[in-house]
Amino acid sequence: LLRSGLAPKDKLRRLGAWGLACLALGLAFAATPCPLVKTIWTPSWVLFSTCLTLWLLVAFYAIVDLAGWRRGAFPLVVVGMNPIAMYCMIRLLQGWLWKTIGTHFGGLSWSLHFLSVTAILWLICLWMYRRRLFIRI
Repeated sequence: LLRSGLAPKDKLRRLGAWGLACLALGLAFAATPCPLVKTIWTPSWVLFSTCLTLWLLVAFYAIVDLAGWRRGAFPLVVVGMNPIAMYCMIRLLQGWLWKTIGTHFGGLSWSLHFLSVTAILWLICLWMYRRRLFIRI
């Protein structure tokens, strides 16, 4: 859809409409014996999260592609070029980083602690990005 010859506003409308349809279906399913539960990925949750994803795509398309604000998207590009590496690092290093930061900077609030772990993982992705080390399947 984004690569089609449609006008940008038509692309935004379609994506937004599909997001609204997913939201309506997800909430309708949630009213049945199929509740919104992320941990077991119920159909209502899948539709609801698809709505959020589509609306985020609309926002990023409007901001980055239509408004031309590319500089602000650089942190996302760095992670987006190595999503598998970021996922693996989160699974393998997050607990260790959390403990290590807690040991050395004991009085941090939860949000600063989380931000520190995320910043370290992002810096590793930046290092990989600058050396053109991309993990692909």
